[in-house]
Amino acid sequence: MARRLNLLSPKFVETTEKPGRYADGGGLYLQVAASRNGGVTKSWLFRYMRGHLSRTGNPTSREMGLGPLSTNKRDGFITTKEARDRAYRAREDLKAGIDPIESRQALRTASGLIHSDDSQIGRSSSSSLHESRNCRQRHAGRSPSA
Repeated sequence: MARRLNLLSPKFVETTEKPGRYADGGGLYLQVAASRNGGVTKSWLFRYMRGHLSRTGNPTSREMGLGPLSTNKRDGFITTKEARDRAYRAREDLKAGIDPIESRQALRTASGLIHSDDSQIGRSSSSSLHESRNCRQRHAGRSPSA
């Protein structure tokens, strides 16, 4: 029997206020948690089993956060469609033998290396700018030699 997908209706996703996890199918969950201000926060999780073993030798489940639920399409958060697409890509990674969490961490590390190189360049140029300002300030009080 095939797995059922897209079990949560848009109305349910939008209106549910009871804390808990709600399965959308295929390992995708809507997580609803109570917030400090009395409301709720909603986010998407992808849950899967992967070769990590517990102390008893049983495989453990892993959870990958996909992001906060979008309440409107322009708020920059994750819509239901985007969450379903990300879960689909994660399932495809799993079929190919790739752990989606480790894959995401590798991408972040690679992009972090790029950003750290950029920031290093920025630091060296800003430090040389700072040195040139200090030099001008030191020589500002002196008369130019002719």
